Amino acid sequence: MRAASIYGLCVGLTLWAACGGGGPVTVAPADAPAELSEAGAGHDAARPVDLATPRDGRAPQDWNPGAGGVGGGIFVVDASGKDVGYLVRRGSDESTAGRSIYDTVTVFHPASGLFFDITMTEAIPLLPATGFFSGAGCATPVGISAGGCATCRAGHGLGFLHEGVWWRVVSGAAREQIANAATRPATADGSCVPHSSSNSPAFPVETVTGTTPPTSFAAPLRFQWR
Repeated sequence: MRAASIYGLCVGLTLWAACGGGGPVTVAPADAPAELSEAGAGHDAARPVDLATPRDGRAPQDWNPGAGGVGGGIFVVDASGKDVGYLVRRGSDESTAGRSIYDTVTVFHPASGLFFDITMTEAIPLLPATGFFSGAGCATPVGISAGGCATCRAGHGLGFLHEGVWWRVVSGAAREQIANAATRPATADGSCVPHSSSNSPAFPVETVTGTTPPTSFAAPLRFQWR
């Protein structure tokens, strides 16, 4: 039989022993999903990748023993072992290049439903944006800067600690002109800046009732996977 004829037989859906030996082999249709396989030094290229098994050989449940399976999350914990919250992101909304390398993290405190920024080294909770205050001494917060977007709404669950009291931005509030006599920036070294009374575009704030995050944290904070 000519080589061309043998080739024609080998490309059919069922390959017979003459094309490779050892009995018939079924070929998957062209539109069947491809099987992911590992390649490279130390791996069998034909062995499927087991996405549930870590490369270090540990069983999936070893990653999160409490849940009995794969998964888990990163917590931010203070120096005394107290949970601060789930890690949401590193960095902050400060308009500074390279902000993701800074000390600030955003966490979520599930018992209160609050998201807030805090520094890792000194454990100082921060304002979510420039804060406006009713008095020249920044005693009582009245609003958080709304920026230049006239139609934007306030985010949900944005919290901050001020003078031992937890506050939050009124969720979904529209921007309004809020009278104030002082401001404070959303930075760890931010200090109160008094000024003549004025109206500023801001989102209103309110005190948090019910469950709140702790009002103090032991520095420094650390990350914990569990």
